[in-house]
Amino acid sequence: MLEVAVVPELLAVIGEELGLTGALAVMMLWLALYGAGLRIIHRRALGPFAYVAAFALLTQIVLQVAVVVV
Repeated sequence: MLEVAVVPELLAVIGEELGLTGALAVMMLWLALYGAGLRIIHRRALGPFAYVAAFALLTQIVLQVAVVVV
């Protein structure tokens, strides 16, 4: 039975239960989210400031996940 895990330990629990395949799947989902976010930003940005602000926020979220994972 899985214990209740906090967010930084979530990937460790998934890796423990599903192995390398599960951990890589989670990382690929984050990369897919980043790619989708970049496409949305590229299509819907209303100006240069909005583009840079949205890009910075999206990148910050993904980089925070990367820091927690590593």
